[in-house]
Amino acid sequence: MSNHADSWIFFSNVKGLTVNGKGRIDGLGPMWWKNPCISPPPPEVLFKRCNGMRLNGLTLVNSPRVHLLLTACNGVIVSNIHIISPETSPNTDGINIAGSTNVNIRDSVIAAGDDCIAISGGSSNIKISGIMCGPGHGIRYGFHIYYLFKMYDTRVCNVV
Repeated sequence: MSNHADSWIFFSNVKGLTVNGKGRIDGLGPMWWKNPCISPPPPEVLFKRCNGMRLNGLTLVNSPRVHLLLTACNGVIVSNIHIISPETSPNTDGINIAGSTNVNIRDSVIAAGDDCIAISGGSSNIKISGIMCGPGHGIRYGFHIYYLFKMYDTRVCNVV
């Protein structure tokens, strides 16, 4: 996806952003899933170059593709998030982390049709704990083997 502005909700270059609350965002995914010729489906919520960000308590459901995308962010805490999509929803990753550092994802529930959490190249110091994952394919590191050598200091614990 080259144009990140094609997201449902898009934050860029915001320092110290806090999104806190029990809100629910429905990405209306079934409309996209049954029409595979629509391309490419947008991520539901995108944060790009948002440093010192806090995201807490939000519920994301039925994303057309990726529910939550963090790209080029630093110093992020994501907690108490609920992500809900059926197992049959195509390519609906829960959380994608790309080129980001010092990211802490904790105490959340992720039910996705693809990866619960995907971490790609250029990401470092990623901590994941207290995650209930399923349905979904768990936690994936890198898109290609090349990216495995570009990620450093990633810790995963207490994931079910």
